[in-house]
Amino acid sequence: MIFTLLEQGDEVAAAVLDTTARYVALAIVTLQSLLDLELIVFGGSIGVRLELYERVRRVLPALFSRPISIAPSRLGDRAGLIGAAWAAGQALRQNFEPA
Repeated sequence: MIFTLLEQGDEVAAAVLDTTARYVALAIVTLQSLLDLELIVFGGSIGVRLELYERVRRVLPALFSRPISIAPSRLGDRAGLIGAAWAAGQALRQNFEPA
């Protein structure tokens, strides 16, 4: 719904997305500070929306002294589903390996 409103030029939707992007960027900065990650990948139906991704990318440099590598998932909004299927397959292999 927020993205539809944004496409219609709704200023409140744009402000909400800007605020959300700032909070996401702060979370990324926290993760980067703790874990020194090489890359942070955005996935899921909201995470891969360029409207959010680009806003986060723009605000990050003001929040952290070093560049942080971020990218939208190449799996798009199917990232969570594919990850869950992979984890299920791993669990099946571990629990049902032939003796």
